Amino acid sequence: MRVKCKIDGKWCDLPDTISQFFLKKAMIYVCSMDRLKKPIIQSVIFVNEPSKCTIAFMAKKSSQIGKNLQNNPYLTLTLDETHLKDPLQHEGIMIETTTRSSKSQSEIQQCYDDLQKKYGIDITTKILGMEIITDYIKIQATPTKIIHWEGPFYRKFVCTSKKV
Repeated sequence: MRVKCKIDGKWCDLPDTISQFFLKKAMIYVCSMDRLKKPIIQSVIFVNEPSKCTIAFMAKKSSQIGKNLQNNPYLTLTLDETHLKDPLQHEGIMIETTTRSSKSQSEIQQCYDDLQKKYGIDITTKILGMEIITDYIKIQATPTKIIHWEGPFYRKFVCTSKKV
């Protein structure tokens, strides 16, 4: 499935190879900044909505990422893959985003249900727990910039935009 994103009023059309790399990944690294501008990195399970070009995941309200988003709505998301036999065949995607956090129980439940569809009940429950759903927020990240790199010379693709 080809992914198109609207970034700053322009359409960004990701090549199929990049779209497929993104869609096959199970975990994404989330980087946020605290008040002192110290980065916090955490891996999370996520669902993406290609039609909206958004990425959704859940975090505990009391987690560092949950707290950081109260002061700074920007996150960087990273997906990467290093080949063990040839470490020069590294590939990755970095996505700069703005976020919207929701405490709506129906949105949180829908995100949890979507995660269960993608990962299964066992994995979702092991990672999130979810004894008390009110302890969580849903985070919806919308890309502002997408960068892809791959190969020994780190060929780079920065999302090009076409006017709407």
